[in-house]
Amino acid sequence: MQDKYAAQDDWETHRPTITRLYLDEHKTLREVKKHMETHHFFFATEKMYKTRIKKWSLDKNNKMAEVVHMVRLKAQRDKIGKRSVFSVRNRPVDWKDIERYLHRTPGCQAKISHTDDHLELGSAALGIVCRTPSPDPVQMLSVPPKLNNVREIHLHEEVLTHLRTYMDGAFSSGLWVLSETDKCYFARAGGIASLRLSNWFEKVECATGWEGGTSETVRLINTQMDELASLLKDQEPSLLYCLIQTHFNLSLRRPALGKLVSPFILNMCNIVLGPHHPMTRVLDRLGRLPMPDLSLTVERTAKFRLDYFQSLQTCDVKNWSTVFALYQYANALSPGPPSNAQEVERVTRLTMDELDPSTSLRFQIDCQVLFKLSSINILHENWAMAEEVLTCMGAFIARADPSNTPYYTTVVSLFLRNMGLLRFNTGRKREARQFLRENYNFCMAAFGPEGFRTVYAVAGLLYYDVAETEDEARVWRRYMEVVDLEAIAKRRSLGPMASLPPMRAEEVMELMKFGGGRGGGS
Repeated sequence: MQDKYAAQDDWETHRPTITRLYLDEHKTLREVKKHMETHHFFFATEKMYKTRIKKWSLDKNNKMAEVVHMVRLKAQRDKIGKRSVFSVRNRPVDWKDIERYLHRTPGCQAKISHTDDHLELGSAALGIVCRTPSPDPVQMLSVPPKLNNVREIHLHEEVLTHLRTYMDGAFSSGLWVLSETDKCYFARAGGIASLRLSNWFEKVECATGWEGGTSETVRLINTQMDELASLLKDQEPSLLYCLIQTHFNLSLRRPALGKLVSPFILNMCNIVLGPHHPMTRVLDRLGRLPMPDLSLTVERTAKFRLDYFQSLQTCDVKNWSTVFALYQYANALSPGPPSNAQEVERVTRLTMDELDPSTSLRFQIDCQVLFKLSSINILHENWAMAEEVLTCMGAFIARADPSNTPYYTTVVSLFLRNMGLLRFNTGRKREARQFLRENYNFCMAAFGPEGFRTVYAVAGLLYYDVAETEDEARVWRRYMEVVDLEAIAKRRSLGPMASLPPMRAEEVMELMKFGGGRGGGS
């Protein structure tokens, strides 16, 4: 007799897989049980499975009241030209099953015909969701013309197929749910896990673009890989995007390091999620693509995610996951082709239309989006668009109350950094140095000498040659030599919060014009 059955955490970890096998692949309980034992070393009795299936609302059987409700609703939407897909108790509905049910149950047609007949749906109605279907991946993401090799075309199609399977499974199983408070899709751990992933990915991005030595980059990356297993268990909606971008960025900027880190990430997915999990399969296929084809496929996975989240939006409910997917798609567009620069500008304007500094209560998220968009437009050399985005970000900062605004100091630091970067790239180097120095002084006051952002600010001072004297440069170089990067990178947050006076609106505008500011030095 099996002496170690699955624990509560094991059930939650494998819930998406069990749901996919039982609902999407239409396996019987016995087949699911055998598969989980063989491929995941997951042991449980059929009775245990039945208990979980009931608890997770995975019942496959159609109920008359639900069928009547869906048929009537579909007919109404058909009249106005809207396509419909349904889910019942987080289970996607195959309309052919409904048609077979209607054929087997003549009495159901009579109920549908009598529109005055009010069926008692009760709480069951709460489990019925109707939405416009997400775009078909074949139509939406046709194979790009540059993918000429048959093997690359096949891998590209597999990536999109597994991505769709992953997202469909995450929603149908209830792994991802819309928070009514935050208007954003989260996994079961909620906003805390989302913030943890955001901090992790930002550190990985900083490490990948680190201007220091390779050994320092390796230390920073290694520290973040220690957290990967817990992130995989959280299964946040943006996790796969972050892992895809990490693989792509390392392959592009630090290929030697990427050849070590990407297989490690794939191996962790194998261990935590299993070799047949869609996320594991996506990363496996991406790892086999050469760089030009990888770049195109990464763009199209980001576009698919964007279209998928947009399909979940209604006129009444705007979800912030769509806003994230917008700038993530823009971030995935490779610089160079003019068409990509135009697409980045289009997506930037779409995203900014969603933001309103006069009414927004989501300061951190709004400004994070604006910072990312400004970085993307700088990368694509859309200077005017980058300036417009940073002006909008400055308006958010000017309206914020730092004493009641979490992440205020982080946002100001990001703003100053990108203003310096924009000025440097447009030839206004004196102003660029003023912004970068202002950022350094601000970070020292806000985060202290051992804050993660302070370290990054000093690295920027050295990289852009801001020092006015050799003695000043020597002090900064010495700082970078002695600072404990690994210890700083291990912190959950990116730096302590500090009590600082707010930046007045006129002060922000003055910074925008002249690149100077309080504590800034010239």
